[in-house]
Amino acid sequence: MCGIRSATQSIPKHFRSLADLLHGDPNNGLYAELLGMSCTAVADSSKQRCDALVIYAETHPDDAKAATYAASMLFDRSSTYVAKE
Repeated sequence: MCGIRSATQSIPKHFRSLADLLHGDPNNGLYAELLGMSCTAVADSSKQRCDALVIYAETHPDDAKAATYAASMLFDRSSTYVAKE
């Protein structure tokens, strides 16, 4: 169990790195896909870095994986917002 906890605690650090990588190479589909996986798995406090994924998806309409992750993240944000009202 200790290994799982350690890996879970390191997600935000890796998440920031993926967002930075995508920001540095905005046409890299692999970075967008990995960031998408992270954005759907992390806590709300780290999701502000997911905006890079939305930008990538909007500028690369043929990348279905990135678009799916971005849509999932945006849907999650809107449902969380509605639930808090």
